[in-house]
Amino acid sequence: MPYRHEALFFASQEALLEASVPWLRGGLDAGEVIALACDAENDAVLSAALGDHPAVRVLPQERIYHKAIDAVAFYHDLITTTVAADHARVRVLGEVAFGTSARGREEWLRFEALCNHALASLPLWSVCAYHTPDLPQSLVDTALATHPLLRATDGSTAPNPDYVAPGRLLNGAAPLPPPPDGEAATVVLAHTGDLGELRDWLRTRLEDVDMTAERAETVVLAVNEVAGNGLRHGRPPVRVTLWATAAHILCDVTDRGPGITDPLAGYTPPDPRNLAEHGAGLWVTRACVTRSRPRGAARTSPSAWP
Repeated sequence: MPYRHEALFFASQEALLEASVPWLRGGLDAGEVIALACDAENDAVLSAALGDHPAVRVLPQERIYHKAIDAVAFYHDLITTTVAADHARVRVLGEVAFGTSARGREEWLRFEALCNHALASLPLWSVCAYHTPDLPQSLVDTALATHPLLRATDGSTAPNPDYVAPGRLLNGAAPLPPPPDGEAATVVLAHTGDLGELRDWLRTRLEDVDMTAERAETVVLAVNEVAGNGLRHGRPPVRVTLWATAAHILCDVTDRGPGITDPLAGYTPPDPRNLAEHGAGLWVTRACVTRSRPRGAARTSPSAWP
């Protein structure tokens, strides 16, 4: 039972119940686990409609949707642990909640696209519910581009002709932010033995940035992972350029190699059995920073904002 990913557009709570409750009950009848990640009011109404069944779990929506990669990792862990406990499949009904700002819309698109890639092999059937009166058209368009299937309010489903494959969609995601005002500082690395010097250099530069020590160490870890990746798998030397102001930072890491051409690289949780061979550097980096994606033919640029 591979992943099945649907979008549901609804205008009222009654329409949400009509479209989803029979489907959720079907999962309970089949011995599957039901996970609800809607707003609190909808979760309560849905739980009541299902009779407060012990196989129904209400997920912490406000703790899931901060960064796309963290949300995908949450669902990946949820499905794998649930299946390991002898449940055949999980059905998730959720309302994604990254917000409607430009940055929120970007994370929304990234999350929905990544689900199609990172969760593809898992026994998961998810319906993403979109309350259209509250959403801008741009988010409706995001839903149409990222869901292979559409669910009507009468419960019927159909293929989505507007669906775009995740690799193609993420390859055209929002461009990297421009460098902030202020001077850039640069360090050049030739060997992996230079990484200790890089970490010390970064910590010194970040002392004047308004961020916690924990957050600063997260930035150091992310930049170290990308620089190490360039030294081991790219074409050294590796150049690290840092713009740091009191408000935010941006770090650009480049080498002379062809760069990362796969827009989905590092978005699938690493298999712990293969860490020695393949590592987890890109996954760690994407989990650490606010935004990270290949840039051009020869760049990988993590950036982070406190």
